[in-house]
Amino acid sequence: MPKRIGDKIDLIFAREERPLHFRDITQLINGLGIDHKIASQGSVRNELIASDKYVLVGRGLYALSSWGYKPGKVKEVIVRILKQQARPMAKEEILSFVLKERFIKATTVHAVLSNRAWFEKLPGGEYNVK
Repeated sequence: MPKRIGDKIDLIFAREERPLHFRDITQLINGLGIDHKIASQGSVRNELIASDKYVLVGRGLYALSSWGYKPGKVKEVIVRILKQQARPMAKEEILSFVLKERFIKATTVHAVLSNRAWFEKLPGGEYNVK
């Protein structure tokens, strides 16, 4: 029987098998009924932040790193994608790759790509890491 909050979070992810918002995780833990303790959103979020097992993949959405999600900000995800592909890429192509790893809006990716200190826009409209 899980006793620590981290064990309870692991149990929820094992049951749901999908990224979840920390509020939903808290509700699901409290709905388990395995003990008399009530989990707070703060304690659940603190555990999600503190452990490397969990990755922030959207606004308040967390997933397990064992599912293939990697930590990092959107900029770091884009840099990693461009380096893995080893070629300049169009904005929409970058967007499709990023949306496989993060649950964010397209405008976020466009805003990050517009930073000329990090990325260069080539004459053909493709982007590369500076």
